[in-house]
Formats: sequence, C-alpha cells, structure tokens
Amino acid sequence: MPDHPLKPVLLALFVCTLITPLARADAWFEQREKLRTQRAEFIEQLQASRVERAEAANARIMEFLDLIDEKNWKIDERALWGMCAGVFRLDRNHVRDIPRRIDEITEDQAVSGREKPDRAFEAALKQARKDLTEPSYDLLRRAESVGEVQAAVELMREVLCFDPDHKAIRRALGQVKLSDKVMEKINRIDETTTTDNTLEKLLRFDADLYWVSKFEAERMKAGLIWNPDRGWMPAKHADRYDKGFVFSLRRKEWMSLADANSYHSRAGRDWEIRTEHLDVRGSTDLESISQVATQLEMMYDEIFYVYALFFAEGGKYDPLQLALGLVEHPPMKVWVYRDHAEYVNRADAVSWSGGIFRPSNGTCYFYGGPSETMFHEFTHQVLHVMTEKNDAPVWLTEAIAQYTETAVFHEDRMLFRGAAYYGHLPLDELFGLKDGNQWYRHVESDRPSAYAEAGSVATFCMQAQDGRFRADFIDYVRDAYRGKDRNRTVWDYLGLSYEEFRVAYHRWGKDRS
Repeated sequence: MPDHPLKPVLLALFVCTLITPLARADAWFEQREKLRTQRAEFIEQLQASRVERAEAANARIMEFLDLIDEKNWKIDERALWGMCAGVFRLDRNHVRDIPRRIDEITEDQAVSGREKPDRAFEAALKQARKDLTEPSYDLLRRAESVGEVQAAVELMREVLCFDPDHKAIRRALGQVKLSDKVMEKINRIDETTTTDNTLEKLLRFDADLYWVSKFEAERMKAGLIWNPDRGWMPAKHADRYDKGFVFSLRRKEWMSLADANSYHSRAGRDWEIRTEHLDVRGSTDLESISQVATQLEMMYDEIFYVYALFFAEGGKYDPLQLALGLVEHPPMKVWVYRDHAEYVNRADAVSWSGGIFRPSNGTCYFYGGPSETMFHEFTHQVLHVMTEKNDAPVWLTEAIAQYTETAVFHEDRMLFRGAAYYGHLPLDELFGLKDGNQWYRHVESDRPSAYAEAGSVATFCMQAQDGRFRADFIDYVRDAYRGKDRNRTVWDYLGLSYEEFRVAYHRWGKDRS
C-alpha cells in the first residue's frame, strides 16, 4: 500500500513540535548567558573606571576653584562641598587639596543667610556640574539597561553629590524641592555647616537635604516633622513633646504621654499614624507604634532597593523610583496591639503565632514593637501588594521573607545581613515543598527546619561570591511570582547545573561558618 500523500507533511509537523520547544529552551539559556556576561562586564568596567573618574573630577574641580579665586565671585559653599563629596565617594585618595582650597576661598567669598551667589558663579557652576556628572550619568543608564539597579543607585548618589539639583534624576524620582522658608519652619539643618572637621563634612553631606517626596513635602509645608518615637509632630512644639506631652488628634487636646497611651489603648480609640506607604493603627503605646512605622518604612525602602528588578515588570516606574521605593499605591495596613492576648483576640490569630499577614484583606497584624516576625510578614505584604499574585513555590516565598527578616540598622539605613548557613535539610527536599500544605506538614514534622534552610539558600543566592548571583536570583523570584518561570529552576537562572548549585552552596556555607 503506497504512502499517504500527507505523510511527509505530517511527519515534518511532528518533528517541528518536538524541535520548537527545544529551540526555545536553548534560546532562553543563551539569553540568560548573554545577560550574565553583560552584567559581569559592566560591573568590571564600572569598578575599573572609579580611579579614572575620580582623577578627572579632581582636575575639573581644581580648575573651577582656580576660576573662582581669579574672579573673586560670591559663591555657594555647599555646592563646592558637594563636589568634594562626589570625589570622596569615588576614591578618598583623590580628594587631595580640594578641602584646603575650599576653605581658603570660602573665608571671604561664601554667601550667608538669604544672600545670593553671583550670577557668573552660578553659570560657571552649571557647566562644572554638567562636566562632572556626565560620565557617571552615562554609566547609570547603562547599569539600568543590564538590570544592575543597585549599581545604578550608587551612581545616582554619586551624580547627586556633584549636582543635588540634577533635573533628570529629580524628575524621574518625582521629588519636590523645599524652599528656604520651609527649611527654617521645620528647623532642617545642613550638617556640613556644623563642623570644621573635613572628614565629617564629607560624611555628613546630604544631597537630598532640600529634596523630599510629595507626601513629605505636604507635611513639612504644614510645619510637621517626623519623630521616630512620636510620629508626626509640629516642629514649633517639639519642646513640649520632649517634656512628655503629645497632641491627641482624636481628642484635639494636649495630653501627658501616659494619659494618651491609656486613652488610645482601648478598641475604637486606637492610635493612627499615616506614613508615606503605611497606615499603622493599634493599641500599643505611642513609642512602640511610632518605632514600628519608622522601621517598616525603612524596611520598605530597603526591599525596593534590593529587589527593584522584581518590581520592574511592565515598565510602569523608572528603575530609580523603584529602587528608592518612590511608587504610589494605597497605604499598606498594619495593626499593632499592646500584647499577645489582644492580638490573638482582635486579629483572630492562632495562639502560637507572633504576627500574621492576611492576603484576603492585605493587612498585617502584630503586637508590641518591632521584631523579626514583623519584618518577615511585612515582606509577604509588600510583595503581595505590588504583584497582586504569587505563583511561586512556597519554599521560595518563605526564603525571601527569611532573608529580609534579618534586617539591622547601619548608618541610618536598614540592611539585610542575611541568614546563617544551615545545611541540614537536603536541597531536593526543600525544593519539593511547593505548596502550603506540603510546607506546613513539613514544619509540623520533626524534620530539619525548612524555614532555616530556605533562608540560608536565599542568602547564598543574594550574597555569595560578592553578589555574583543576585540579579539572576531576583529575575527568578520575579518570574516565579508571576508564573512566568515555565518550570525552570533557580539554578537554571543562575547558569548552573543542579550539582554545581549544590556544591557551590555547601562550599559557601563551610567558608562562612
């Protein structure tokens, strides 16, 4: 019997159905390898260029100082210290004679009070800033293009030292510049002017001193300042707060702190504190609830800084906005109760828990003050609010929360120090915990801790080999949450085989212990 005339066509179609997915898979791995190479090459070039950029900046600033000296202009001292701070960020060894020259010039030529610098100085300053910022700004845009957002943020801070009013960056961040009148109203002080020590001047230079978010600007224009232990308070009444009094918005009167805490400890009279991204309420004392609001806002910023690539899907925000947490959404709701019994009762929580995030209403519930549990659950809340879905395996969801619950304060910033190496639960067993039922059955068993192993794995992916895997890991987290990982594994994203991943993980752990 002769072959059917369509047989060759059907065979070709059958072969194509086999080859096409394979070709797509190969293309995906090739793209990942290309991206890893681009990132590695960029970071290498960035590090190699630091000294060269510092040398060029030093020369340009000295040229500008010579011009100021020659023309005898009335000048803005802060602008000069910002330039010096920019070189200092690049390479401390290249600051050299700049501070001495600034001191020599500013003795007679620095403006004071509401006095304005000479227009000729401002024109020359504009050109000097352009020359100083262009190299770093070009690198910043390259960093964004390859997904090295943390490098982009560091370059942005470098640019803003040289030029705190950089239009493109401030526009991208959506920030508002405070007037001198508002600065005086809230007693916002430039700390570079409060010391004669050169090193302190450079360390204290704050490029963001005059620049804040729209939310902060509204409150500052109203004369309010943030106190980590009292929340928003009128700057003109700071001394009354220092003496132990607070103004109760609910009762519209001044009260002693003890009386206010007693009044607000009852259901229906809870404290309410609104921050840029949070709506924090509860019956705990004002100091604790204010500290919760302060630390969660700081943690919010750090989550966005570290995981900016995670939130970048769709191109809705500029990468710098994402990295600095300058995104708009309804405030995240957080309740903080005065003790565990009230927490269990009012939050309808299980008695063994210390905090909970409920995706059904997008709210976190805690008691007391800041804690690791609070940081853990708040991580779930931020990722849920920003993605509105989570298709990631449970081990990965918990790994991220375990990593971020290690938050610590360092130089007015919150950092994730990372979890300790665990290495007691086989990796294939951890990676097999994909849904909630599997996870909680394991947690309730006498097996080694899945929480500890997950945190350990996340720390390896974020910090091992000077962060070599970080960007690839965040790409994996992003795709897994959105259900776009197509059953590819974490080691696929990192460019490793499973065995290479396992060996590298345990070697990292042994070196770390």
